[in-house]
Amino acid sequence: RSPYMQQVHNWYRTTKHQLKKNVSRQMTPDIGRAQEVPLRKHTVP
Repeated sequence: RSPYMQQVHNWYRTTKHQLKKNVSRQMTPDIGRAQEVPLRKHTVP
């Protein structure tokens, strides 16, 4: 494998890791909010 490909591979791995971290950080509040909404609908008359 050429050094260039190694570089691209490393960059891809780190970028993918960053993206996954960002996505999970953004998704979790939304999931919590999505679960709250039906509850609020039931409790409020």
